[in-house]
Amino acid sequence: MESKSKEGNEERTVYEQRDQMANRIIELEAKLHRMKKDECAKGDEEEQDPRMCSKGTPSIEGVSDDETEDVASDSVPDKAADVVTEVNKEENVGDTRSSDLKVGTLCMLAFETEDTIIAHGTIFDAEGDGENIKVSVDVVLDGKGVIPKPTKEGVTKLTHEIGSHLMWPRHLVLTRNDKSYSV
Repeated sequence: MESKSKEGNEERTVYEQRDQMANRIIELEAKLHRMKKDECAKGDEEEQDPRMCSKGTPSIEGVSDDETEDVASDSVPDKAADVVTEVNKEENVGDTRSSDLKVGTLCMLAFETEDTIIAHGTIFDAEGDGENIKVSVDVVLDGKGVIPKPTKEGVTKLTHEIGSHLMWPRHLVLTRNDKSYSV
């Protein structure tokens, strides 16, 4: 019985470490976003890399600095997810889905249908294998959710995959400009 308790504590420690890593990633992305924003505002075109200010640059576009600071300072992933999922309802959400699937783009990960959002992630490889794209899992919204594509180990809970890169069905990866992206 004592060994089960030890295993449970070790497993919990691993999950806590993954949560800390996910929060650190969000914090660093927010810092990078602010740095890019400051660099673009300076207008020093001779020294600045032209890719830094382009819209295609991997970033956390669409999330205000206030929201990213709240997420970065929040140690509870579920609360962070609430902040990230806030969407400005008045924003123009045109049909730009295929062009939004770029490396570094924040996304929502759905399960079975686009209405069932179970996690937030970041696109890691937009090309993928055609039907699927590689994403990293940043924040899990549904602790009981499983990954839609079983791995060699079988069906895996999404909470075990925080910080991991997974293949996700392309039609279930939603970006900010996707028509079905509404919370």
